[in-house]
Amino acid sequence: MRGRRSWAISDRSGFKVRYKDLREDWNGSWVHYSELDGKHPRENIAKPRPDGLPLPHARPDQEETDPDIDAEDYPWNDRDDNGFFV
Repeated sequence: MRGRRSWAISDRSGFKVRYKDLREDWNGSWVHYSELDGKHPRENIAKPRPDGLPLPHARPDQEETDPDIDAEDYPWNDRDDNGFFV
């Protein structure tokens, strides 16, 4: 059988190891099985969920005005007939 005594260099440690003992790490490097590390949980980022569908004919809340209060009751709205402040 050809290559059963082959040697290779580990990408992580740089040591000479048996070729049959190499494994591919999650990032694509070829390492000895004793150096094999799993992926960190923070690197498994969850996909964001899409927003819900918008409501049809949605409108912003309307401000309620008090019908008992007239603009003429405010002293800072004193204007003359031409619209100028008095």
